[in-house]
Amino acid sequence: MPDLLADLVRFRILDADRLATVPPERPAVVVRRLLADGVLTQFQADAVLAGKANTLLLGSYVLLDLLGEGGMGAVYRARNWKLGSVVAVKVIRPERVSGPTALRRFQREIRAAAQLDHPNVVRALDADAVAGTQMLVMEFVEGTDLAKVVAEQGPLPPAVACEYAAQVADGLQHAHERGLVHRDIKPHNLILTRKPDAHGRPVVKVFDFGLARLFDADAGDSSGTLTQDHTILGTPDFMAPEQVTGSHGVDIRADLYSLGCTLYFLLTGRPPFPDRTATNKLLAHKLEDPEPVDRVRPGTPAGVVAAVRTLMAKQPEHRYQTPAAAAAALRSAPYLAAPTATGSSETRAAFDSLLDAPSTPDFRPPPRARFNGWLVAAGAGVLLLPTVVAVVWLARTPPPATDPTPPPTKSVPPPPPLAVNAPQRWKDMPNLLEHFDPSRLAKNGDWEDVPGGGVRVAARPAAWIAIPYRPPAEYDARLEFTREDGANGVGLLFPQPLPGSTDILFFALGGNGDAHIGLEAVNGETLGGDNPSRLNANWVGDRKRHELVLSVRKTGARALLDGTLKWEFKTDWKNTSGLELWKRPTEAANFIGLGAWSSGTTFHRLQVLPAADPKPRP
Repeated sequence: MPDLLADLVRFRILDADRLATVPPERPAVVVRRLLADGVLTQFQADAVLAGKANTLLLGSYVLLDLLGEGGMGAVYRARNWKLGSVVAVKVIRPERVSGPTALRRFQREIRAAAQLDHPNVVRALDADAVAGTQMLVMEFVEGTDLAKVVAEQGPLPPAVACEYAAQVADGLQHAHERGLVHRDIKPHNLILTRKPDAHGRPVVKVFDFGLARLFDADAGDSSGTLTQDHTILGTPDFMAPEQVTGSHGVDIRADLYSLGCTLYFLLTGRPPFPDRTATNKLLAHKLEDPEPVDRVRPGTPAGVVAAVRTLMAKQPEHRYQTPAAAAAALRSAPYLAAPTATGSSETRAAFDSLLDAPSTPDFRPPPRARFNGWLVAAGAGVLLLPTVVAVVWLARTPPPATDPTPPPTKSVPPPPPLAVNAPQRWKDMPNLLEHFDPSRLAKNGDWEDVPGGGVRVAARPAAWIAIPYRPPAEYDARLEFTREDGANGVGLLFPQPLPGSTDILFFALGGNGDAHIGLEAVNGETLGGDNPSRLNANWVGDRKRHELVLSVRKTGARALLDGTLKWEFKTDWKNTSGLELWKRPTEAANFIGLGAWSSGTTFHRLQVLPAADPKPRP
């Protein structure tokens, strides 16, 4: 067998049994035949015919295709020849590991990526060095990046754009809890997967934490950074103002600014400061406000505009302070009232598709987007300081007239403070009761908006409202309310925390004529029956503002009232079920809600905080 064909077996491109079935012909003819039969990829065929079959084998991985290249290296689609699984392999350029600093940077990337295991982050599977070649093995994601999605089908509906951005925030929260900052969030690094999740919804994954800073004591150098002092890392169209002066000092709020720029792009089809040089874009991020989203795209809901403005605040302290807070705001933002203008009908249709779709995905990929495989660039741009030195000096003294503080979304006085101060962990979480039309989302009862961002319902049996926000699997929900009359049950409606469940449960305070506290239903029993979650108690007073914190975990739930633990129920949720009066089948499990039974009640505030640890805490 000629050497060229022997290389196919030697370098694990083809097994000997398969090659034995190929008719004896000239090597070039055999390679073309294998290409036509789909046995070889074009990338492999080119390498074999060029006598470079040896470059296709890296340890346990046979390279199939080149997916993208960047400053740090290249990303390939590859197959594990031992297991047969298809993966993505990121290979660092040999010239970038000529010194210990570059090698340490890449090894730190591997350690950082290995910490992440989240549905919205591309997972790291393996790491190795083969003959001096450093590589990181990641899951292969079939899909396309969001830049291509927008290029092919134009700006996305606000509800879709916000959900995609919220998924990115979910992934960033996971990284944030592990001390990581991405530092290059942009549409090209966000992959819309072809494979939906278990509920049929499309998934967006964050790619390439290669610029991440690892905040730990074992960082490996005195600065604890992944970059030298004379460089900044990132992409000018999406770079936070503070990142311009140096990447090593930024925190997760820089990623949130970049996420705001990305959302701006998804909504408008262009970056915040288009048609400028790289240097001028960096200067603009420091000193200018972009053209408002609703001016570029008329009809964008007010809540979406406010979310973009908050994400892109010039000062980090004026942004959402955590990705979890941003995700909650983004999931409520599409449902804020849209002005009557061109595009509002599109927004309304997007809302209705989420509320009325029958047990199908809440969001679907744009219909004209084509999934051509995972085409991403490995690594981010590196800008040398001499290029932006003028920007750095000018940016340190911004004009005093520029006020980056996001204006309030409502010009009404805030509600009176709660007697029991809310814990610090709630201060950055948005109020889900702001900015939506209660009459539209009400399922039963007479609901109205009240000053300060709350809603009120008149006394009526089984009055309830569905807020189009899906809480995470485990979370704490904080509700501030005042029962004004009626002396009966009020509380929270929430999805049963079981995969695929369509039941909505009701945690009630003051049920059955102010006699019972508990969960409906357990073992098919309401609070008026033999319900094991029921407590015989009366803790709610009329015309008194209360704070309820309901913690939902896979192992059960607990409730604090006005800062004191009052109720706890351990369950695997298999014995709980919803009541028909609290749900509509087409909306089951897609909302969190408020309920009141024959009690006039004002609900002032509703916040949801994803659980960072498995045990609920006060």
